Amino acid sequence: MNTEANIAFVKKAYADFLAGNIPAVLSVLSDDVDWTTPGTGIPTAGARHGKAEVKAFFEAVTATWEFTSFQPHEYIASGDMVTVIGAYTAIARATRRTVTSEWVMLWKIQNGKLTWFREFTDTQALAEALMGRASA
Repeated sequence: MNTEANIAFVKKAYADFLAGNIPAVLSVLSDDVDWTTPGTGIPTAGARHGKAEVKAFFEAVTATWEFTSFQPHEYIASGDMVTVIGAYTAIARATRRTVTSEWVMLWKIQNGKLTWFREFTDTQALAEALMGRASA
């Protein structure tokens, strides 16, 4: 796929996520996808391998966070990699604390499938929202 097609691939995955169509997101993953999100003590953090583990990630996201805003702002593509810069606001379901953070997500697309994913975000703010504390 060319860079424009890779950006369109990622945009569709975000649109599916925002629409709650997680089966559509899972359908574009390679069987051995390598998916890592940062953090310690955050239910959505960790390294996952394969569709079943990524499905469990999305279940944890739904159980943990209520997104009030999720906005990809900029897409940068090179070869089979797409970098997306964005921001979100979410409410921790357990504490009702709101967290806002910028993020960067890296996507590697090969043969029309997502094979590798990394997210970078403010994990301290996430953890503090889960503990019921306001972040600094």
